[in-house]
Amino acid sequence: MHRCGKNYMKNQTSVAPGGKFPIAQNTTSPVLTFRCSQAIRPFLPGDVSTEPAILISARVATTTYPDSKPWTPPAGWPGPFETPPNYNLTVSVLVDGAVLASEIVNAVPSPDENGFAGWDHKLSFDLSMLQPRKEPYELDCRGVMSDGQAFSAKSNLTYLPEPSSGSVTKMDLQTGALLVQEPAGQGQFKPIFPIGFYTQFDKYLTNITGLWYGYYRSHGLMTVNRFNIVHPIPPFSNLTALDAVLDEMERLGTVPHVRYALDIQKRLSGHSGSESHQEQEEPLALSYNLINTLDGGSSGSSGYHPVSLVLNCQDYQFTGADIILQDVYPIGNNVTFSSEWGMECTPDFGDCGCDNCKGSLADISDRMDDFLQRFWYNNWTNSKAIWAVPQGFGGVQYWKRAPTGREFVAQSGLSIIHGAKGLVSWTDPTTDDIKAHASRFAYPLTHNMSSFILDPSTFWTIFGPEVGIEMSVWIRPNGSTLLLATNTEAEPSMLNLAEAQIGRTLFYSTAKRSEHHQTWLFEDGCTTSWSTSQNSTASVRLVDTILQFEAYGTVAIIYEPNLAGGGKNGTISPSQDRAMVLLSAACLIFGAYFIIGM
Repeated sequence: MHRCGKNYMKNQTSVAPGGKFPIAQNTTSPVLTFRCSQAIRPFLPGDVSTEPAILISARVATTTYPDSKPWTPPAGWPGPFETPPNYNLTVSVLVDGAVLASEIVNAVPSPDENGFAGWDHKLSFDLSMLQPRKEPYELDCRGVMSDGQAFSAKSNLTYLPEPSSGSVTKMDLQTGALLVQEPAGQGQFKPIFPIGFYTQFDKYLTNITGLWYGYYRSHGLMTVNRFNIVHPIPPFSNLTALDAVLDEMERLGTVPHVRYALDIQKRLSGHSGSESHQEQEEPLALSYNLINTLDGGSSGSSGYHPVSLVLNCQDYQFTGADIILQDVYPIGNNVTFSSEWGMECTPDFGDCGCDNCKGSLADISDRMDDFLQRFWYNNWTNSKAIWAVPQGFGGVQYWKRAPTGREFVAQSGLSIIHGAKGLVSWTDPTTDDIKAHASRFAYPLTHNMSSFILDPSTFWTIFGPEVGIEMSVWIRPNGSTLLLATNTEAEPSMLNLAEAQIGRTLFYSTAKRSEHHQTWLFEDGCTTSWSTSQNSTASVRLVDTILQFEAYGTVAIIYEPNLAGGGKNGTISPSQDRAMVLLSAACLIFGAYFIIGM
């Protein structure tokens, strides 16, 4: 038997696991990586009246990938140049020999006045030139430079008929966001940041008085619309009860003040799988094609809903999914010696419940970064998204204790900092401390933070770790900035942004040096002060902020330039955040379960 390709039992010898991902190589000569994809998947007939687009990515670098091509730079490259060279590409996108779109794009973007460097270019096209069908179209993308250098890429375009019944969940392939309709099955598609739990069905959801209304009210979740996804865990021994739960969740879509509509198509509304012990890649691809065929698409195409796959293994090849979830569980666990098998865990041997982990929250950051790098290497950046599965359990198997509520939020914050576009914790029921912290974090995430994280116009960058603190900022072209930071250590720590890397490299433009109105979205174990004197009427500058963290503390702050104040010194305090208007809860379900890769 193998787990993550490794032997792990006492009577087995150490054998190097296979299936590892290749690593990008550096080259002394520059290369150009040219890629294309549809911007939204799937397109539907209703998108004809919108602005459907093709994403074009053209990047020059000295890191080579399988689809990179040699590029001959101008004399004197990389500069500086007295007169900037022409790096433009004339791009054409064809389907069946007909040109869908054509435009000139820049292969080496220059920073705009805000210091941003845009990489993905959107080429609008007329969707009415195509007919909806189950089979994908092949995009033939071509780029030619003024000196005659030519590049090409191919990709699929999914354009499905309107479904005869049920819902549709789209993916924004520029950001990785899910797009759902509000109300269900009607209106425009809008991005959401899913947050919720894998939830035990038998003897838990089936025993809840009043089904979902009673459950959420008893847990204090009907008071503020917090979780927007619930993933019932099979088996479903009582299909009548399953139907009743799904019907009740549909019914809740009619409750006033519902923030997100239910996304339910009985037994088939999103598809998920779990691989704990991968053995081979082909069954995953076969399952992926089968699921999409059952969901209105065809083999090699996408259906009406994305397919997800949970990966326990740190480095093992995979293909068959649109959403990849990592489930690093380092808390309460000895990750170097297996309490289950009585054997040490190494890169080549052993099963400690957290593959190739170090035993700290940094394992989450490392795993997220690994996945992002593999996405880019394999040309998946504009076809797949990464979610995370925060650890919400303990006291079983390898894990001697459950995370604290603060540790749970720290896991969630770190995952978002490193690119997660969804959070589904394992498992509910969980501790009251975790449920309370998760609920409190979910509100600002779904109501404020997501508008930055899922906005394709924002500039996102990661900083850290500095003194154990990891941080990301999302900056809109107007200077509005979201800061999310987490202390990964069990000790207090402080970070002065003016002295840190973030202050040295990011805040160079007038917009970012200007005064800001500060809005506290969330704090748990973190307070702020400023490195410059602030009077009672002054706004603050992001670059002057000092973050003072307790162990595993997390903070989220929005800085809006030139806005009138709300609370003291123009801020909204954490207590005011907790007193915001109460909204009703709704559940977003991505139901029926195709367990693939077990």
